[in-house]
Amino acid sequence: WNENYCNWDRLQAPLSVVAKGSKVIVTTRNKNVALMMGAAENLHELNPLSEDACWSVFEKHAFEHRNMEDHPNLVSIGRKIVGKCG
Repeated sequence: WNENYCNWDRLQAPLSVVAKGSKVIVTTRNKNVALMMGAAENLHELNPLSEDACWSVFEKHAFEHRNMEDHPNLVSIGRKIVGKCG
């Protein structure tokens, strides 16, 4: 998504009729996008994960039922992906 208001209007329309007390979690790399969604009061900026923490998350999901040592080519690809996370 981007900062185009027309796109946001289409996204926000169904969110305006949710049950009382409902919450919507917006995740974005761009603070302006969160502000456009009305998150100014509850904005929580997170620090990026360290490369080790990012690898831990990636490894858990990508190799859940596999032995990494059996797939060195996938480990290499995974490390490249993780390198772009931070």
